[in-house]
Amino acid sequence: MNLLNRLFDRRTFLLLAAALANTAYLLHLRRPRLSLFAGVHRRLRGPLPPPQRATICAAAERLLPGALAAGVPAFLDHWLARRPFHSHLLPQLIGLADHLQSRALAQHLADFATITPEQQDHLLAQTQEAGGAHADALSHLLRLTLEAFLGDPSHGGNVGQVGWHFIGHRNCWWRPPSHEVPHG
Repeated sequence: MNLLNRLFDRRTFLLLAAALANTAYLLHLRRPRLSLFAGVHRRLRGPLPPPQRATICAAAERLLPGALAAGVPAFLDHWLARRPFHSHLLPQLIGLADHLQSRALAQHLADFATITPEQQDHLLAQTQEAGGAHADALSHLLRLTLEAFLGDPSHGGNVGQVGWHFIGHRNCWWRPPSHEVPHG
């Protein structure tokens, strides 16, 4: 006979499981909501210098239209300011931004953020096809953009759950919509 069967009957097990779930939910309500991200969407500067930030934001918007509305810049600001992202990914993304900017200036005599979307797509495709460190950084940017767009809003992206609405995500019964959860 199974040890759990000897210690608990089914009714006792279900009661204990419900009590545990209720306690976890109540603890979830008592913790400060989004305290790590308070004001992060209003922050003007992040770890990326302004010229590189404009280029990275333009590239993220081309990789996933709607990325800016979903809060990808604030998500990047938040996570790139922390270890290990600050020491590993930040230099790669700055290098990618400088590369895209120099290619845009050489080919189109304009900043990457201001050239047409078709020209941006062409430069991004060239960077990906060339391989190397810049292609790796572009892959990291794509992953971070998707994470910010589709991730749980409590992690700083997916502002207004725009990514979840895009894919038709619905909250499960154990996780009520954020507008129903009291923030206290």
